[in-house]
Order: sequence, then C-alpha cells, then structure tokens
Amino acid sequence: MSDTNKQNWGNYWQGRAGNSSGENPGDGFGEALVGVGIEHNEKLGAFWTASFAGLDSGAKILDMACGAGSVLRHAHNSGFTELSGVDISDAAIKAVQAEFAAAKGIKGVKGIVAPVDKTGLAGGAYDMVVSQYGFEYAGSRRQVLAAATEMARLLNPNGQFTALCHIKGGGIEQEVHGHLNDIKTLAQSNFIPAAKAVFSAAFAAESTPSPKTKKAYEDAVSGLTAPREKITGWIGLGQNGSSEIHKLGQHLYSGTIDLFNRRKAYSLADIIGWLDGMQGEIDAYKGRMHSMQQAALSAKDANNILAVFSRSGFEVEAPQKFYLTDDNKPAAWILKTR
Repeated sequence: MSDTNKQNWGNYWQGRAGNSSGENPGDGFGEALVGVGIEHNEKLGAFWTASFAGLDSGAKILDMACGAGSVLRHAHNSGFTELSGVDISDAAIKAVQAEFAAAKGIKGVKGIVAPVDKTGLAGGAYDMVVSQYGFEYAGSRRQVLAAATEMARLLNPNGQFTALCHIKGGGIEQEVHGHLNDIKTLAQSNFIPAAKAVFSAAFAAESTPSPKTKKAYEDAVSGLTAPREKITGWIGLGQNGSSEIHKLGQHLYSGTIDLFNRRKAYSLADIIGWLDGMQGEIDAYKGRMHSMQQAALSAKDANNILAVFSRSGFEVEAPQKFYLTDDNKPAAWILKTR
C-alpha cells in the first residue's frame, strides 16, 4: 500500500474512530462496502457465525487488516474473547478500541499496528486467522502473497484460515468503477477552482471597490455558471443514491453557497482552506476507490494465495464465491483452509 493511499485510509479510519461505526449498510452491498460500513450485514454475520462454529471457546482469533473490527465483533457475539486485530493504520486500531470500549462486557481485544506481511507476532500463536476485505490491500500481488505467508506462519498447525476477499469482476468492483466515474464527473465540473475565483474576486471587490474589481467579480461569477450547472445536474442524477462521493458533492455545493452568503464572517484564507479541504476529501475518496479496485482478486490470484497455505502444510478448500445480494454478482471470494 502506497504512503498516500495509507494516509487516505488512515484519514478515513480517524473519522470512524471519532464517530459511531454502525453504519446502515443500505439497500445493496455496494454502498455498504464503499463506505466501509458493512459491519451489520446479515449475510456477513451469518457467514462468520458459521465459520466460528465448532471452534473451542478459548480459541485465539486474529483479524488481519481488521479495520474497525467487524469480524472481531462477530467473533465476540459467538462467544470468543481471545481476540486480536492487526492493521497498518493506527487510526483503524483506535477505531477498533473505540468500538469495543463502547460495548459493555467485551474483554480481551488487542489491537496491533503493523503491516499484514510483517506483523512481528509470534509464529503459531493463533487458532484462527481471519480477514474481511482486508489483507488483499497489502499492495502488489507479491506483497499480498507475503501477507498470506505471514498468516500461515501465525497459525498453529491445527489452526484455520478464513477470509472474504474482493473478487475481480464482481458487483463491488463494478460499483467502485461507477464511483470513480462520479469522481471524474465531479472533477471535470471545475466547480472548486471556479468557486475559489468567485470568493477571491468578491473579497477584492468588497475591500477595494473599483470598476476593475467589480468587472473581475462579474467575470468570476460568469465563470462559475457552467461549473455550477454541471455539479447541480450531477447531484440531481444521484438524488436517490447515498454514496459517499454524492454526499461529498452535496456538502461541497451547499457548503459553498452557505459560505458565500456568510462570507463576511470569515476570512478569505479560511474559505479557500475549506475548499482545499473538500478537494482533499474527494482525492482521498478517489484513492480509496482505486485501492479497492486494485485489490480485487482473479481466480488465479485466489488460488495462488491458497497455494501458500498448502505449501505450509494446511489443507485448503477450492475458492468459492460469496454473494451479498440476489443479483448473481459475487461480492467476494471465500478463501479458507479445512
């Protein structure tokens, strides 16, 4: 995972740590995953409940690239208390800790900040290693296989590995592609640069009134017309959706209008800083979408991961497709040892 994308996800998890992490998964799986708020999906819950069935109640469970710890929560709900989560993002681990600290009676949850291909944890220490849309984000395919090698090392000889991983060509990847197209449309509207020009010209015209500054302001307002039409048209097309990028677009537009109406209460630097911050949020979202797209595994990738466990002496099952909806679009690969 690149430093930039690590920061993008870190910023996301930092926000999660400061808010409730129980998002509504929406009507379909795409919004739930894209917002990384699939913790309460019933089919996922049923999958993990079945995966933990038969495991000794004292088993040590490790969640790799745990995010906010949704699989750990399923494990706890199944009666397990020896729980650990690894994530490269300190903010993600803080989100895990905040999530479990808020729930009464949860004990034994340990958060480890480390890359999934080099955790520094003791080998053979865990009875079950799990991951949900997680370790495949390790980076290149070589790094993903290194993460698989690390997970095999962490399992005891009788341990079990179970993961749900992004699947190439599945419904989630298709939705991510749609979100990337939305981001492209938003960027091509040129709304943020045009809004900056209007604010700069307005402040100049109001602080130093003259025919020149008035003309510059009128030109800037005229230059905002097309970008404004583009962004409002795009927002209108997404009125029935609730993806993060549409929420960002709506917030950008309404916030800009509000700032303009109340501009005398702010400095120009503060307003430009807010617009730059919105651009940063959009760029970070784009980075997360790209990383999700790149993390999607082909059938060959899935088999290569399982081959790592096989070479480590574990008996593996053939990759299977996991579905969150009834539209015949798989949401994940199921990768597991017996």
